[in-house]
Amino acid sequence: MKRLLILVLVAVTLSPGIVFASVVYDNGTYVVTQSGNDATGWVQADDFTLSSGGTIGGAGIYIGTLMSGANQLSYWDNTLQYYIFSDNAGKPGTVLASGSGQNITTTDTGNLWQQAAQYGSASNVWLFGFNFQNSFTAQAGTKYWFGVHLTSDYILNDPYQSDCIFWLQNTTNGNAHETYSQTLDNWTLSPGPSGSGGERAYYLTTPVPIPGTLVLLFSGLCLMHFLKRRK
Repeated sequence: MKRLLILVLVAVTLSPGIVFASVVYDNGTYVVTQSGNDATGWVQADDFTLSSGGTIGGAGIYIGTLMSGANQLSYWDNTLQYYIFSDNAGKPGTVLASGSGQNITTTDTGNLWQQAAQYGSASNVWLFGFNFQNSFTAQAGTKYWFGVHLTSDYILNDPYQSDCIFWLQNTTNGNAHETYSQTLDNWTLSPGPSGSGGERAYYLTTPVPIPGTLVLLFSGLCLMHFLKRRK
């Protein structure tokens, strides 16, 4: 048993550990009365700028659906595609990073999405949290765009045949854009209450690793405690 514990200690010490993620950019909380177009028929994107450079390793977005009860996420296929775009004259430009969301978590906030009630539904606001496949290093003071597509396929030529899953807004006016083309080349302002693109409710995170010395110290203390109790 002692040898086994030592092997475990070595394995933990040598392996990179991520225990939590720190928010590096916060675009504000959601409002329960608004959203853009469907995030499965369109790719939705909103701009961000970091005041100081940093590594982005994940995100959280706020979602509403047009389903009710236990079926609120039944149309979602459990996949998520994310993008980081450059800025092209106030629109998303070149894809700088993209991938499938990893370790996706869905948390029911318990707050009713009031826009769903207009369609006879009773959906809550959901927080979708996920990690990037590969971290992205953002430069300070540079404008980027964060984009999301909430399904594994694209509904070309008829974006209105969608799965009714929406990325919620945080304010009534903003600069959010959307495209329903897989080529990502026909960006337009996402609809908002006054015709402009409402800002999306989301945050970006940076992974925070445990320093190897702390892992070693903690694991060693646990090992000593176990051996003392056994003796």
